[in-house]
Amino acid sequence: MRQVVKNGSSSVFGDRPNIEVFDSIAGQISARRDSGVYTVHVSSGAIAFGRDAIGVDSEEKLSIPKKQTLASIGQRILMNHWSQAYARYGYDVGQVLVTNEVLSGTLENQESHLIDLFEQQEGMLVQPVVNENDSVAVKEIVHGDNDKLSAFVANMVGARALFLLGTKAGILLDHDDPESRIHSANLSNDLPILEDICGDSNGDGGTGGMLTKLEAAKIFLSEANSANDKAVYIADARIPNVLALAEQGVYGTELRLAA
Repeated sequence: MRQVVKNGSSSVFGDRPNIEVFDSIAGQISARRDSGVYTVHVSSGAIAFGRDAIGVDSEEKLSIPKKQTLASIGQRILMNHWSQAYARYGYDVGQVLVTNEVLSGTLENQESHLIDLFEQQEGMLVQPVVNENDSVAVKEIVHGDNDKLSAFVANMVGARALFLLGTKAGILLDHDDPESRIHSANLSNDLPILEDICGDSNGDGGTGGMLTKLEAAKIFLSEANSANDKAVYIADARIPNVLALAEQGVYGTELRLAA
C-alpha cells in the first residue's frame, strides 16, 4: 500500500518554524514506513523560509524573480528541518524537486525516471521529500500548484490515499468555525456545492488554498485504481496523529468518488 502526504507552508512556518509539526509529521510518516506503508512526502515552505532567512517582510508583495530567489534560499533550510526530523526516526531524507511538466509527461522519459527513483527509495531507509522546483518553475509559484503536484505524484506511485494538510480542520461551512467541517463528501454528487464552498474565501494560508485542494482531489480521484478505494483527506497538520484521525473519520474532511 502506498500513500502521499502533502503539507502546506503555513503549517510548518508561521511567525517562526513550527518544529512540533516537523516532528509530528515525520514521526507519523516514519511509523507508516515501519509498518510497510510506503509514504511519499510533499512539502511546501521554501519561499516562507527564504523570506525569514533574509528578513523580507511577510506582507511584501513579491515579484516572480524574488519568489524564485527566496525559494532557492529557503529550500535548503526547509530540507534541513525535515532531515533533522526524520533522522530522529532512523530515516535519511532524499530531496526530490519536480515540476508539473515532469509529472504530466510533457518532458519525455522524465516521469519514468521519477518512478524509478521512488521505487529505489522505497527499498531503502530513504524518505522522499518532494517539492515543486520554485526556483525555475514559474507557473507553480504563481498558482500554488503543490497541491496538484501531490495529486500527480500520488497517481504516479499508485497511492490509495492522499493527505492534504494545512491549517484548517477540513472543508468548513463556516470558515471561522472548525466545528462546521464537512466530515465526508462524494465528488460525483457534491462537487458543485464543494466548489462554491471552497471558492468562497475558504483559504488555508500559503499560495494555494482550499480550492486548489479540491482541484487536487479531482485529479487524484479521477484516475481510478483496480479496487476503486482511493480517498483524499483534508485536515490540519498541527493536530497530533492527524493521519490516523482523518482515516478514522474523527477529524478532517474525507473525499471520495462514487463507483
